[in-house]
Amino acid sequence: PRKQYRVVDALPNRDMTLARNRLNAQLGPLMETFLGDIADQAQKEILESCYVHSRSVQAASIGLKQVIDDTLPRLLREHGTTTITTKRGNNDEFEKEINTAIQVPNYHLYLLLGGIGAGKSTFTKRYIKITGAAALHDKAVHFYINLLGTTLDPKDLERQWYRHILEELRARYDDLVVENRKTLKEIYRKELSVLYESRYKVEGLKQEELERKFSEEIERLRQDSSNYTLRLLEICKQRNRAVVVFIDNVDQLPAEYQAQVFLLAQK
Repeated sequence: PRKQYRVVDALPNRDMTLARNRLNAQLGPLMETFLGDIADQAQKEILESCYVHSRSVQAASIGLKQVIDDTLPRLLREHGTTTITTKRGNNDEFEKEINTAIQVPNYHLYLLLGGIGAGKSTFTKRYIKITGAAALHDKAVHFYINLLGTTLDPKDLERQWYRHILEELRARYDDLVVENRKTLKEIYRKELSVLYESRYKVEGLKQEELERKFSEEIERLRQDSSNYTLRLLEICKQRNRAVVVFIDNVDQLPAEYQAQVFLLAQK
């Protein structure tokens, strides 16, 4: 791994309190809005207008490529990796790939590669909010997992992911997956059937007592939040919604985290 160096690391007193001048109160919000992270802002118009495609920038880029050309390594080209270019209206190859994957039952894993600061996060959020918004809204349920600043043990990542997905599922898709008793009995139908045939049937329980027993068993099964979340996502698939998970800022993590993330993404 290559060590990353920053100019600020060589500055004396770099942790000293920064004194704000009298213009900061007026200019601060403008700087944050237009020169900060445009992908994390609530207003979609900012991302639409400030994701810049200008002729002057393209001309400079072409001139720079005559001196420095960032090309794909041969190993990646041989395994089907392609260069993604962006245009004003869409994300071209990336958008086509995801739209195709959403409509087929097979699972797909895509790696978006690029150096730190190349714009991968902004590119992904722009796809979620703008260029791919229609497809994700109409044909999928999607979840965004940001790994920036992750401090968990790599072994705990899976549990954290499922918890995050469950929270998002409840917050944004509660009309698609209603967690009522009917739904819970359906997703655990096999377990309840086995329990009834092997135990409760011979006991001759009344319906009220049987339902109470089922409630206790459902609550026990729900304690496995990972399995519970997967079963709820299966309901989404049964209702013709693909499940799309975006995992961002993987390259900001140590190598052992990155390996675990890749294995979990495959799973």
